[in-house]
Amino acid sequence: MLTGINFSPPLYFTLNYFIQLIFPTSIEQLRIQSLIWSIIGVVFSFALARRLFGLLPAFIAIILVVSQSALLLSQTLEARHYSMFFACGALVLYIQEISFRKSDNKKIKVLNFFSHLSLSQVHYLGIIFSGLVGLSFLICSKNKNLLKKIPGSVLYSWFLTIPVYIFLLNQQSSHLGNWPKPNDLSDLLGIYNQPLNWLSLLFPVIVVLLFNSKLNEGLVTPVKNSNVHKFIKTTVILWIIVPVFLCMLSHITNLNLFVERYFIPKEAASIILVAWLLMNLYNRINVKSLDSGYITVVVICLLLIGLNLKRYAYVLEPDHNYHHKLLIKTDELYSDQVLIFKDDPSYFPNAYLRKGNYILEIKNKEYLSYYQDFSKKIQVK
Repeated sequence: MLTGINFSPPLYFTLNYFIQLIFPTSIEQLRIQSLIWSIIGVVFSFALARRLFGLLPAFIAIILVVSQSALLLSQTLEARHYSMFFACGALVLYIQEISFRKSDNKKIKVLNFFSHLSLSQVHYLGIIFSGLVGLSFLICSKNKNLLKKIPGSVLYSWFLTIPVYIFLLNQQSSHLGNWPKPNDLSDLLGIYNQPLNWLSLLFPVIVVLLFNSKLNEGLVTPVKNSNVHKFIKTTVILWIIVPVFLCMLSHITNLNLFVERYFIPKEAASIILVAWLLMNLYNRINVKSLDSGYITVVVICLLLIGLNLKRYAYVLEPDHNYHHKLLIKTDELYSDQVLIFKDDPSYFPNAYLRKGNYILEIKNKEYLSYYQDFSKKIQVK
């Protein structure tokens, strides 16, 4: 980050900096942290879907989306900030539903402020998702005063976020985003097929029709406030069409932000959308019970998770890893041999995974101090 290559918003990095001061953290432990953030996001998504649409639609929506979202499952394995981005997005949706109903509650205002600030400080596109929540307030709020339609807590989070963005983007090196980002129609369609193969919605419908027994009436009753439903559905739809907008933007300007992981809060919106669709379907066929039909759906989705894990296990095998090709064979080295690398991708895999004397050559003297301050383990000259 200090080299200017990755001047991202600071929340993830600041949090881990303080964690590192107390508990020294390895890359593997950061991957566990990503898993925890994903679980937090799933919990908030489930809680909101259950409150709005009932237990059954929420339960099936979570199982279907989480078991099939290649994006969410892959980022759960990464030592990066995208699973935290997903969790903050789910938190914003959860708090917004409460905020829309209890706009005068001071505690909710504080929570609303911090949820939007957190979303915006994890990733640059966070303020876009936060802004679309503000647009939903404009569309759905019955307050006639335009300036009061958007809660002040949301506006304050934007006022703090924008100066931070300006400062960080000014420090960002000019080559940010110069790597190729496919943005064809097939890539756009692929993004919408990632969180859910929409044909899989047939599973819970067919199974329920076959096995529904209507034995259990003690399920959570969904909220029936039409204004809340309209607000959340508006927000969810706006979040889901963010990739469409940025794909179009990438074709009409030189700015290309069309990267699938940048849209990961959309996974939380997908869960809510699927729960809403299932609620409408189940109302039509009068489903009221958790029975063997749902167990069948769970089994099907666990099989889908297994297929995903098998695919990722294949990718994570050393022979299929790009960095594996960069590793120098140990039988080609002498114990006292010193190797000098001229780039990060070659130096770090060998320095961390191979025993030997490795030095990273840095021509830019300013960057040299950054590397030395970052870790004493990095041998630079």
